[in-house]
Amino acid sequence: RRHQKRVDYRNAVEMYENGQYYEAREALKSFGDYERSKHYLYYCELKILALEYDQAEALYDAGDYAAAQEAFEALGTYSDSQERAKESEARLLAEQQAALELEWYNKGIAHLEAGEYAAARDAFIEAGPCQDATEKMYEAILLVGHQEIDETAKEALESGAYARAVMLFELNGDYEDSA
Repeated sequence: RRHQKRVDYRNAVEMYENGQYYEAREALKSFGDYERSKHYLYYCELKILALEYDQAEALYDAGDYAAAQEAFEALGTYSDSQERAKESEARLLAEQQAALELEWYNKGIAHLEAGEYAAARDAFIEAGPCQDATEKMYEAILLVGHQEIDETAKEALESGAYARAVMLFELNGDYEDSA
């Protein structure tokens, strides 16, 4: 029995020395105070933490901020894991915000092309600093104004207020068929 324990202990130490830290950790847990098993177990834990930290860093560097955040949080207080988890979360939120702004920008373009200027204006406002959303928003605002003037001019024309209709059509310049 002692001989088997000695063989098992040597196998566990050999796993540690070969970099098989997860396997060595599991094997060493059963040895209690036997020889230097606590020493090896402690260093297995440190090596595993370092490996998992490096994996979390690799996830962060690859742009997988959600997985990196989860991995850093799982490390608890190891090194600067908590700060790195917060950085990952901030990057993830920034990515999500940028994706949302791009979605609104694309909606604004679609509304603008469809002649839905008020909806385009609102979409470009939501798009925030995405691409040229500010310029497109002003373009949509201008077109909303032209559209409103055109509608008012047509109403004046239909009601027989010709002088008012002419003034409004002239004010609208070359918008659609105003001229």
